[in-house]
This record gives sequence, structure tokens and C-alpha cells, in this order.
Amino acid sequence: MPPYFRRRSSYNFKTQFIPSTPDPSGKQKLNTMEQRTSHRAFALRNSHASLPATVPAAADSLRPKPHLTRRYETQYIKQNGDIGFMTRVAPAQPVYESTCAAIARGTLIDTEYGPMAIEDLSPGIHVKTETNGMQELLWRGQTLLIHGVPNQSPEMGTTIRVSSDRFGFDRPSRPLMLGPKARVVMNNHEGGLGLQGIRELIDGENVVSIQPPTPIEVFHIAFAKQEVVAASGVLIESYHPGRKLDKMISREALATLMGLFPHMTSIDEFGPQIYPRLDRREHMNAV
Repeated sequence: MPPYFRRRSSYNFKTQFIPSTPDPSGKQKLNTMEQRTSHRAFALRNSHASLPATVPAAADSLRPKPHLTRRYETQYIKQNGDIGFMTRVAPAQPVYESTCAAIARGTLIDTEYGPMAIEDLSPGIHVKTETNGMQELLWRGQTLLIHGVPNQSPEMGTTIRVSSDRFGFDRPSRPLMLGPKARVVMNNHEGGLGLQGIRELIDGENVVSIQPPTPIEVFHIAFAKQEVVAASGVLIESYHPGRKLDKMISREALATLMGLFPHMTSIDEFGPQIYPRLDRREHMNAV
């Protein structure tokens, strides 16, 4: 039998030579430090092996989920007529996200100076409304849409692309990009007008959900009362929180919401909705 044989260690995956006969001289003893180190590494690698497989899953289920927030930036008319600027962090929840996520950057809005991109509008400019002519813009809000953010509402990572002439000739006059919270004016089954969420009109062909490859700014605007404005020929609502919202959310949530509108002291100042909101089955065609 050869003086040595090979044995592969089960703990450090190195090939070690073990003498087959006693070695009185001790010259061929294993390095004691290396052996201790190998034992320690094996123990660390296998320290979790004996734990039940359900422990990590149980730990994850007990770990609280992160509270997702979003940054909202606003411009508004102060009582003295100056323009105020404010940035506030609020929960990433629909009641707050709907304040800003309606009109994508680059959308043209008719003003006293002609068509202007939504990001160039400032409070104090008079905007052409379809309901009451030129009206002074009192508030503009904006936030950022980022696709793929964990735990956010999936729709808040998308924009909506409306192809040219989707709602009739020159409506829109060119492809229009809207935010997920936009509402457009539609005819209802009773011959009246209503406001339909743009996401309810997605058909995969002329109204398409887009996942932007990079973050994109989205905006909303507000006047002394709710108005309808034309975005590249498509009629959309200005911001309104909805009827009886103050009865549906907590006082704390209402205070956070109104904190995004520093020029207002009460939710009642929004006034009535200009048109009722429609569900998916009520709309017929755009105005």
C-alpha cells in the first residue's frame, strides 16, 4: 500500500494528504491553523442548514412592509398674489396620487399666449377652458412616474398613449400622452355628459398603456372651480377631489390632502363637480 492515500475533505473541499502509517517525526502533520480555519468556515456555511425551511418565510411575513411615499410638488397663488412653491412628501395612495397624475409632460394646453406645454404653465396664467372661457390658473401639481417601483400601484408606473383622431377628427390632433389618473369628457347613455377615467378606455390599439423606460413627470391643474380644458383637442377635467370625499377618508388623510393645496382652507372651496363620474359601462363616446 502506498505511504499516502488521498481523501477529499467534506468541509473545505481541499485535497489533503493523510499518512497511512504513524509519522513519529511529525513533519507531515496538517497545518493546525488551516485545519481550525476550515472547521470554522464549515460551521459558518452550515449554521442555517439545521433551521426549518419555514423560518425565513415566517420571518418575512412578520417583517412590516415599507410605507411607500411619493414627492408632490406644487405651485399656487398666494393671498397676496405672489406665486408660492411647495414640495411635500405624502403617501403613495390614490387619494393623493390623483392630484397630480393626469397630464404627461409635453402635453399642449391652450392659454392666453397660445398653446403651452403643461410643464411651462404657472399660476396666474389664463388658460382657455371649454366651460367658461379664459380662467386664471390657481394651482399646478406634479409628481414623478417610475416604472417597476416595488409595492406601488401598477398603474402609477404607466402612462396612457392616445393615438391621433381617436375621439374624432383632430381629437387629439397628434398622439397624446396622459397620466393614469386623467378623466376625459364623454357622452353617457342618457345623452348627458360625464367624466370617464382614461384607463377604462384602454383598448390595446388606439388607447394603450405604456411603461416608460425612464421616469416621467405628470401634472394636474386647478382653477377657482372645476373646469374642462382641451389637451391637443381632447377634453379633460381639471382637478377635483370628488363628491363627499371628506366623508370617505379620515381627518388625518383629509388634512394631508389639503396640505397639497396651501391656497385653500377647506375642501368645500373646490365647489361642485362639473360632470358626474362614469363607470366603465356608462360611457358611449367622447365629446
